[in-house]
Amino acid sequence: MDCRSCKKCTELYIDGQLPQNRIVAYTDHLASCPECTEDLHINYAILTALRQLNEGQDLSDNFATEVDNKLKVARFKIRREARLKVYRRVFIFFEIVGLALAFSIFTPKEKTYAFLPDDAESKVVISFYGIPGYMDPVLKGIYKYNDEVLAAIKEMEKETNNR
Repeated sequence: MDCRSCKKCTELYIDGQLPQNRIVAYTDHLASCPECTEDLHINYAILTALRQLNEGQDLSDNFATEVDNKLKVARFKIRREARLKVYRRVFIFFEIVGLALAFSIFTPKEKTYAFLPDDAESKVVISFYGIPGYMDPVLKGIYKYNDEVLAAIKEMEKETNNR
């Protein structure tokens, strides 16, 4: 930013109407240009004094300190928002990576559980699809998974089909 555009931005900045994307360039220029900084201090003192007189308030003792504090606050807000933007992006990245990892670890698989009641003619076969390992009833000990029972059921089905 050059001194001419900085002087145009001074009144907007004092009124609080300078857009945030221009505040960064404005404050950077003020840090490197003592003439524009002095111009800001003078304009701020005049405009603030006139407003205070119109509103019947007591005049401030040190306008330069007020405007410097205002500049510090503006710089702090801009830096904080930039940091928050980066933190949000990092958080979203790790959230996506975490979800992808969770879905890859807990892939649903088809499982079959078989139970033979006391009468050998009937059978109970339960097939589950989409149950992740941490919800698996067999792993939780609710049902007893038995390969022999499944084999016996298949044999019974073969015998019934052969008859």
